[in-house]
Amino acid sequence: MNALRMLWQVYQGEPLRVRLHVIGRALLCPFAEVMAYVPPTGTIVDVGCGYGILLHLLSNAASNGARQHVGVDHSVAKVEIARRTAKPGITFSHDGLEALPSEQYDAASIVDVLYTIDRRNWREVLAHCHRILKPGGRLIVKEVSDRPRWKAGLTGLEERLAMGVLKLTEGDVPHFESLQTYQRALEEARFRVDEARALKSWHWVSHCLLVASKGE
Repeated sequence: MNALRMLWQVYQGEPLRVRLHVIGRALLCPFAEVMAYVPPTGTIVDVGCGYGILLHLLSNAASNGARQHVGVDHSVAKVEIARRTAKPGITFSHDGLEALPSEQYDAASIVDVLYTIDRRNWREVLAHCHRILKPGGRLIVKEVSDRPRWKAGLTGLEERLAMGVLKLTEGDVPHFESLQTYQRALEEARFRVDEARALKSWHWVSHCLLVASKGE
């Protein structure tokens, strides 16, 4: 509840629909599982950061400015909101992954992004993630799984509503893949997958988590 209260305060002054979306995301997405794998120091980049929820949570948990947090997203509107709410140590950009320098980041996160991107374009996104990470850098991926089918079906309805009606999410037609498909994509991008597992959830979204590393 402390995290929810913190996020509600961080986005104070933003439109109510944005604040409610942020709280909804915080309730349904297991951000704590992602945060557990983020290094305690260094520079972290969140790919497809949206309003910057994960980076706000990470910054709030960091001690004495031990980490620098960078968020990139193609949505100008979301990045502008993220910038308005940013604390020291967090920067946001809508310039895209291709604009980030090579081998400058200790870790990168991708949270609920790949399923909004056509699979034919995954290779480019993951190649940039590999390029920007330092040798030995970590990639943390949290995506929606296609199992069980009934959960994937309900989540698909939710995403189509969010994209097509409410305009809360942007991207290609949402598609959920198996844990093995996500893992294979990371391996094809030259990452070593250190962990890949399904996450338990109390609701209709079926999550999976992959932790990978770039070779030294």
